[in-house]
Amino acid sequence: MCRCPRAVLLILLLHAPLSVAADETTRYAELAGRIADGIGLDRDLVQAVIAAESAYDPDAVSPVGAVGLMQVMPETARDYGVEGQTRLAEPATNLATGMRHLKRLLEKYDNIGQAVMAYNAGEGALARGGGRVGYPETQRYTHRVLTDYLGRKGVAPYSEAARALVGIALSPAMARAGGERSGAGGVLRPVLARSALRPEMAARQAAAGATLAARRDGAQRRSAPSLRRAPPGYLRAPPTVR
Repeated sequence: MCRCPRAVLLILLLHAPLSVAADETTRYAELAGRIADGIGLDRDLVQAVIAAESAYDPDAVSPVGAVGLMQVMPETARDYGVEGQTRLAEPATNLATGMRHLKRLLEKYDNIGQAVMAYNAGEGALARGGGRVGYPETQRYTHRVLTDYLGRKGVAPYSEAARALVGIALSPAMARAGGERSGAGGVLRPVLARSALRPEMAARQAAAGATLAARRDGAQRRSAPSLRRAPPGYLRAPPTVR
């Protein structure tokens, strides 16, 4: 009996979460762009911050309690009139709050690099470091955000033009600060990730797992083509601590 329809169905099932995640990323990127325009921020910088903070996961929560797409701390949100984690987790509110904070930092320092460092580590850490934060996490984060931003602008990250644009000199050593790097050319893993699977994603994963388990039966392995499970792209590395 032909097994092709079952094989095709399984492949579609395994790849469905990737499509869902891609659709969500596009939707939140478009929402972020509209809010950035309204607040008066550079869309490219905002998108680079969101990509580094949460990889466009609205459900991301760090171990210290930073919430949502822009990983806003509840105490920071209160400075902008946003009370309660439920409200802060709402995507539009989270984006607007994070962007208002980022804009204030940009206006305070008049330096993109310093504003990004302060967004990650806090203004106090930037002041104690004399205008630069030496924490390995912040060094990696700053390199990640600014190289992404510069790439969107078509500017080489280690050039004089880059330094003039972002206000600090970037170096490859920043990406390796603390010795934490991935196995692919030193590119950092996403710094934050989905705190929990959405129900529909969990259902797809469970169904896919059950199907794959059944396929391990000897008889089925002999009569059905071998399929390699696609990696679930919506699972990412756990959040880093601020």
